[in-house]
Amino acid sequence: MNFLTVIGCGESGYANLLKIIPALNPEMGGALCVVIHDKMKNVESFVQYLDAISDFEVTLGQNGTTLEGGCCYVFSNEKEIQVSPYSGHYTVQMEAGADSENSGPIDTLMSSAASLFKNRVAGVLLSGKKSDGSEGMRKILDEKGTCFILNPEHCLHKSMTSGPLERYNLQGDLDETGLAVRIQKCHFDNKENVITA
Repeated sequence: MNFLTVIGCGESGYANLLKIIPALNPEMGGALCVVIHDKMKNVESFVQYLDAISDFEVTLGQNGTTLEGGCCYVFSNEKEIQVSPYSGHYTVQMEAGADSENSGPIDTLMSSAASLFKNRVAGVLLSGKKSDGSEGMRKILDEKGTCFILNPEHCLHKSMTSGPLERYNLQGDLDETGLAVRIQKCHFDNKENVITA
C-alpha cells in the first residue's frame, strides 16, 4: 500500500466509473476506494460487472477488509466508512450513521484517508446529486494530497462537482480518460514508496 485514491459519486456516476476503472493498470500499485450514493443491492450488482470488465480486482468493501495494492473496493453510502491502521496494515471500519447533516460518507472516508496517507492520497469526485465530498477534499488538500474533479460537462448531475471545482480552484476540463491517466500517474509516482500503518 503506497497510495490510496478515494472516488465519490452518485447513481449517475456509474457510467463515469465504467470508463475510468477498466482503464487503470493494476501494476500501478496502491488501492482505490469508491463510495457510491446508492442502495447496497445496486452497488453489489455493479461491482460484479465492473470486476468482470476490469484488470483491477474490484470487490465489494466489507467491514474489517484489509486494503491491498492492486484492488478497487466499492462501497454504498448506507454506512460511514473510515480507514484505520491495524497491525501494520490499513483496514476498513464501517458503521451505521451515514448522511449526517454535517458530513456524508465520502467526506468521512476522504478525511480519514487524508489523516493517514497525507500526501499519498488523491480525492476524485464524479457525477452526483449530493454535495458530499467537498469537506473531504479540503482535508486532502490540507495534507498536501491531490484532488481531481470530473469535467461538469461529463456529469449527468453536477451538484457533487460544481462546489469543490470553484471552491478549491481545481482543474475542470478532465474527462474520464484524463482522470484515469492522472490517477494512474499518482500511483506510479509513489509505487516505490511503501508505507505501513
